[in-house]
Amino acid sequence: MKWAFHGGSEFPRFAEAWREVNARGHDLPALDPAFIGPLLSEMGSGRELLGVYGDGDRIGALGLFVKRTAGSWRTFQAGYCPFGAWVIDPALPVEPVLSALVRALPGTAMVVSVTFQDPDIVPRASDQGCIRTVESIPIARISVSGGFEDYWQTRTRNFRQNFRKSLNRLARESVAVRFKSLTAPEQMAAALDDYARVEISGWKAEAGRAMKRDNPQGRFYKKMMTGLAQRGEAIVYCCYYDDHLVASDLCIKRNGVLTVLRTSYDDAERATSPGTLLNHHVFRSLFEEKLHRIEFYGALMDWHTNWTDEIRTMYHLNCYRWPLLASIHDAVSGRGDDADAEQTGSRE
Repeated sequence: MKWAFHGGSEFPRFAEAWREVNARGHDLPALDPAFIGPLLSEMGSGRELLGVYGDGDRIGALGLFVKRTAGSWRTFQAGYCPFGAWVIDPALPVEPVLSALVRALPGTAMVVSVTFQDPDIVPRASDQGCIRTVESIPIARISVSGGFEDYWQTRTRNFRQNFRKSLNRLARESVAVRFKSLTAPEQMAAALDDYARVEISGWKAEAGRAMKRDNPQGRFYKKMMTGLAQRGEAIVYCCYYDDHLVASDLCIKRNGVLTVLRTSYDDAERATSPGTLLNHHVFRSLFEEKLHRIEFYGALMDWHTNWTDEIRTMYHLNCYRWPLLASIHDAVSGRGDDADAEQTGSRE
């Protein structure tokens, strides 16, 4: 097998091959072409390179790569995908594939970084030869086991009491709390517009991170969620106070795993913690559904730790052209290349 390269605009032509390689491994919806394709079209710079590793009709790996500086490349990493944009057949050893990549990239590549790898999906390699790994961000998950009430009792007393206080306050004020789950493709556009109206009321708007219905973020999420909804894998969870939307979660689900991509709540209703009320309702339903896991990809947030103690650390996987270069870089920088990738994922 060897690497061949195409312009990023050729991604649709290789979408089915990408889907097949992803399916051979953990079959992650966030690495499905229905996710990566809209991400590339809305968030790409046009300078992305599509790499295909194969031999004739047999393809073992694909990736989207961008040149950072002279001699330095990394996987395409827009701020809304939990992982670097590449897929590899789990039967292939990663190190030889990356060594072949760094030698095949245009020009004289010295290092390539595969960003944001989950050690539970791609076990972290040893730092030896041309390979170095660099710790990235801590992330959280909930392993769904047993009943919800048993799980709920593992959360802190203060957290549970605050949840009850919010419900009691809303009851005293005669506010009806309602929940809704939207899954149909034709519901996604309106659900994302509603989500954007909630998000723009909070801190993300002040930080310039808020989704808008007509900005690249908004267009990406509409395309991606609609595409995955056509396969029954996209869910927008909503919480209403009477008829007013106060919190919303954008999620994707496949193979018994729910991934929380993005969360938002009405900042004016902060005192009653609408995000917590929504999560309590959603997580209870997922325990009843006997789901396997709930994943919070993205930098660990305080609200994550209210719900779980399961924390692990993602990493960047770097491959240098020569072992000596890896050793020199270690000595100079202390720990290799940091990939300069934006931290991603859900935030409330």
